[in-house]
Amino acid sequence: MKKWIFCLSMSLLFFSSETLLAQMKDPSNKAPVRQAINTINAKFMQAWSDGNAEGIAALFTTDGILMPPNVASVEGHTAISDFFSSLISNGASTLKLETVKFVSHGKSGHEIGKYTVTDGNGQSVDSGKYIAILGNDNGQWKIQSFIYNSDLPPSMY
Repeated sequence: MKKWIFCLSMSLLFFSSETLLAQMKDPSNKAPVRQAINTINAKFMQAWSDGNAEGIAALFTTDGILMPPNVASVEGHTAISDFFSSLISNGASTLKLETVKFVSHGKSGHEIGKYTVTDGNGQSVDSGKYIAILGNDNGQWKIQSFIYNSDLPPSMY
């Protein structure tokens, strides 16, 4: 009987510890991740409007990965900067990012969002959705991975 009570006690302790650990990993206060997403998005949109592709690349970790549609993945600050420089120089003057959902994983998080790109005349040139994986890199939130896809039909090659 004592063994049974001991096993039951240990099981309850184990499962309550698992619940506590899960709450510590994903606390109900998600404000730091939400604030990081808002800050990164604001800086991303401002850098885009300023034509500052290097500013966009600086929002990524040094080994950050960008996964655009219909081309190979782009990795690292220089390649990410070059990619966005090309997009911006092709007339995409304004970017709007809108968070649809975010999840905190403690020292990381992910965002699901929608984007709209307009030209200098305010005409929409693209819209779609994205997923950003964020990580806390030495106390600073940065984008680790970013994938996006257009809602426009694919062009024929």
